[in-house]
Amino acid sequence: MNTIQKHTLTYKDILSMAGPVILSSFAMTAMNVTDIAFLGRVSEVALGASAIAGIFYFVISIIGIAIGNGVQILIARKMGENKFPTVGKIFNQGVYILLFTAVILFIVMKIFSGILFSRFLSSPELSQACSEYLDYRAWGIIFSNMIVAYRAFYIGTGRTRILGINTAVILVINVILNYGFVFGKMGLPELGIGGSALASSISEVCAVLFFIIYTQIQSANTIYKLYHFHLPELEWIRKIGKISLPLVVQYTVSLGGWLIFFILVERLGKHELAISNVVRGTYMIIMTPVWGFATVTNSMISNAIGQKNEKEVMPLIWKIITLSFLISLIMIIAGLLLPQIFLGINSSDQQLVIDSIPSFQVLMLATLIFSISSILLNAITGSGNTKDALYIELIAIAFYLTYIYISAIEMHLSIEIIWGSEVMYWILIGILSWRILRKRKWVNL
Repeated sequence: MNTIQKHTLTYKDILSMAGPVILSSFAMTAMNVTDIAFLGRVSEVALGASAIAGIFYFVISIIGIAIGNGVQILIARKMGENKFPTVGKIFNQGVYILLFTAVILFIVMKIFSGILFSRFLSSPELSQACSEYLDYRAWGIIFSNMIVAYRAFYIGTGRTRILGINTAVILVINVILNYGFVFGKMGLPELGIGGSALASSISEVCAVLFFIIYTQIQSANTIYKLYHFHLPELEWIRKIGKISLPLVVQYTVSLGGWLIFFILVERLGKHELAISNVVRGTYMIIMTPVWGFATVTNSMISNAIGQKNEKEVMPLIWKIITLSFLISLIMIIAGLLLPQIFLGINSSDQQLVIDSIPSFQVLMLATLIFSISSILLNAITGSGNTKDALYIELIAIAFYLTYIYISAIEMHLSIEIIWGSEVMYWILIGILSWRILRKRKWVNL
């Protein structure tokens, strides 16, 4: 029996399901960090470009991730209701939507990314580097969306162990190809920043092939009736769209806020941008376990509601928060004790690492708050109440951007003060999310 199907979940059950998801979450994080680690040894321009172009790509790809989370929540709900054939139908229709979305996003990146970079970045050299990165990275969006579809299926059904193996495939291939394409090693062409983007895209292709082969040889392929691709069914497309559309807007607004952050910081200077990119990479590493817990929160809450086991929802949320907080605390203590080691992952420039420490310390406080607030927000999402989650995001991001604009553009404060926006943002998310959860407003899907 899958962990997600049990009526009462223990801490061990939660860790059993969340562990592989946390490891899998390191795939995207580690791909970004790998890009930063290699490009930080090329130049500050390459490092800054990878930050801005990487976030731009993430903002674009988050649309597929949001749709995948909607699919995941629906799959978990039907698992709770023991409607296994319906699970396959949701997956199949989700694949249609995600592939169609990927084609649209690919076209958007190819046509508009260069225009946006040249208009909003003050440095022509930086704008050119960003465009070069996206020329190669855009091809990965189709395969990225397919990875999202398989993650939605395996997390939604509670079969998360395979995600850890898939992560290993992505990481190993990405590191090897980054080394080869960035520096022209192993007989590969030296492509610099473009090589890092190409390595990430090829890694995603390999990950999709792995998922296809694994799923084909598993009994899950038969139990859930996967790959029964008929014509698109408007009823399920509408249901997926209803739950996913608020998530698309929410995630886009959230990541768009981060993109605006880096665009505004770039106006302060290349050194401030480089500091922000170094701490961003380390911040993402330390955040990763929480993202894993947040992801399984969606499925576990939706599954519990599907079983008509609503009384277990709030106790389950607090168990996940406890684990999220404790694991984050361990990583934060390690980071505060050894900041130069953590920050040194992303740059070999010792002065840059030292200058990054104050901002890093601010982000450690933000991470502690994030370990609680993100679970509360994702519990709302897992309940099916994606509209309220969107409203919370809109309120928080408005305060976030206002703080950044005033501190960076109007007052020209230090970069660590500007990064304090993360602390304010997650405090507000947590307060608003708790107010909604107290109402116990569960949505039928």
